[in-house]
Amino acid sequence: VEARIHGLLTRRLNDEPLGYIVGNQSFWGLEFEVNRDVLIPRPCSETLIEASTEILKTTLDKESSDISVLDIGTGSGCLLISFCCEAEHLGYKTKNGTYLGVDVSARALNVAKTNAARLDVANLCDFVLGDFKEKYFGLCNISRQSILPANGFDFVFC
Repeated sequence: VEARIHGLLTRRLNDEPLGYIVGNQSFWGLEFEVNRDVLIPRPCSETLIEASTEILKTTLDKESSDISVLDIGTGSGCLLISFCCEAEHLGYKTKNGTYLGVDVSARALNVAKTNAARLDVANLCDFVLGDFKEKYFGLCNISRQSILPANGFDFVFC
């Protein structure tokens, strides 16, 4: 036990972020798994969720709108998942919506998928490998064309 505590303290004294040491970070009132494969969610990024939620409430109808969201460079999935959870909480239709997280790192996508499962929105969120430097993120080759909304996205995080 003493050696473990010493190891953790040494990591912190070497300026390793606390989120990486403990393996999670709170964001928008939710707990997200984090590791060195993803960036640690920053509190200032919560303003994106706050602003998007306000736009959602003033522009889309709860009963007739299926929300479509694209998160470019999704990492831990904190933006996409938090917005999805908030929309669900507010009563917006999400079952036929699109919540798509794209990242160039398969390891980051694994973290995002884990977070979606832990927060009970894995059935609402899709995560795909894609590169923003390629035309259409290289998504034209994905097998599930149905995850791309015909009328574009209502919200885009990046």
